[in-house]
Amino acid sequence: MPCRWPGPTRFALWHEQATLEGAAAVVLPGGFAYGDYVRAGVIARFSPVMRAVGAFAADGGLVLGICNGFQVLAEAGLVPGALLRNGSLRFAGHEVAIAAERLDTPFTHALDGRHALRMPVAHGEGRYYADDATLDGLERDGRILFRYVDGAGAPATPSDPANPNGSLRAIAGVLNAAGNVAGLMPHPERAAEAILGSDDGMGIIRSLVESAAGATHGPAVAGGWRRSGSGGAVTVAERPVEPLHRRLGVTDDELDAIRERLAGRDPNDLELAMFSVMWSEHCSYKSSKPLLRTLPTAGEGVVAGPGENAGVISIGDGLAVAFKIESHNHPSAVEPYQGAATGVGGILRDIFTMGARPIAVLDALRFGDPADARTRHLVDGVVHGVGGYGNCVGVPTIGGELVFDPTYAGNPLVNVMAIGLLDERRLTLATAGRPGDLVVLYARPPVGTASAGRRCWPAPRSATTTRPSAHRSRSVTHSRRSS
Repeated sequence: MPCRWPGPTRFALWHEQATLEGAAAVVLPGGFAYGDYVRAGVIARFSPVMRAVGAFAADGGLVLGICNGFQVLAEAGLVPGALLRNGSLRFAGHEVAIAAERLDTPFTHALDGRHALRMPVAHGEGRYYADDATLDGLERDGRILFRYVDGAGAPATPSDPANPNGSLRAIAGVLNAAGNVAGLMPHPERAAEAILGSDDGMGIIRSLVESAAGATHGPAVAGGWRRSGSGGAVTVAERPVEPLHRRLGVTDDELDAIRERLAGRDPNDLELAMFSVMWSEHCSYKSSKPLLRTLPTAGEGVVAGPGENAGVISIGDGLAVAFKIESHNHPSAVEPYQGAATGVGGILRDIFTMGARPIAVLDALRFGDPADARTRHLVDGVVHGVGGYGNCVGVPTIGGELVFDPTYAGNPLVNVMAIGLLDERRLTLATAGRPGDLVVLYARPPVGTASAGRRCWPAPRSATTTRPSAHRSRSVTHSRRSS
């Protein structure tokens, strides 16, 4: 939400825009953004408009990030520190008290003294964190803008309920080195009228408005701060752009290999994005394959080995066991329930696509110190995620192991295994037998379409299609009729 002068005129910018259209000040408002489930602000900071915001700030332009906007500024490196998961591991949504550390900045000069300001917070990742050297530098240089305070007006400790997220040194807002970019976790715009319960936020908004007007049309305010340079006409051309392949995680050597596969031409953006996904560690195991190749993969009882969805071993009497192991470490560290559950879902899929019936799930888990609140949060989410997905499809978790060690603090290992049983004659492989073989996809159409409610039924003998297998030829029947 940039502010353009005179006026004042407020106007919105879309995240794909490359210029700020002559704005005198920029506000990154609170809210939620795509990618917040990875880390708040980590995706939004790559938006094209953020490059223009960065150039605008480097030119002296005023930028205020509120809540999620603060997170985006921190991810973009425009303010120091990081915003981590709340110490309580719960969403904080209530009124807090903050106090300004300085009244001579573009964001605080219109405040009426140093009394506590009351305004709401609404965030799950608002715990301000920085290393000790950075924190000491912020204190020394007067760059802590606001602190959470208790009923007596003293800075609230991380464990004090007056500190809603456990921020170090009670930091609620900070400045960049030049003093023209500020991040603030509470919401002043939600405390701008008495009817809302407090109008304490208006002092912050008025400070920004007056500072922006003075920077563009008059003398400097706020302790000598002054805008210089181009007056807001900043475009992305003023900042070098990193090549797309590097932004997608593709190395220069890998780009050369992609060109070789494409007969010497450069990949288009879609092709490059697909290569970046398929050549990622998660999909290709490019760093672990050399180690996996050292393991034995052949033997008298091996029915299906590497290259298939799951390994299959014969156990006699025409029966075989299918098994698959997968690690979902990083997804589980980010969102423990979903990360663990989707790990189980993926390997159950690998089992039944081999023609086997999943019969059991196991897990091997490693976590940090159980006395740590985040470790307990991860354990609770992962254990429920593994068991919850299996329960949904009727496959029990029959065993596993659990280890706690400080080595795994913040970086858990989540390994899950699925086992299935099959008749060897029903083995289904991932490769087509020959050109011209049929692929039949069964799916239920969306409710409300003309064909909704139709189901897949076993076919009569006359509807038999023969599909050869790498091991033997067998028949697959398929048909559909109205329910």
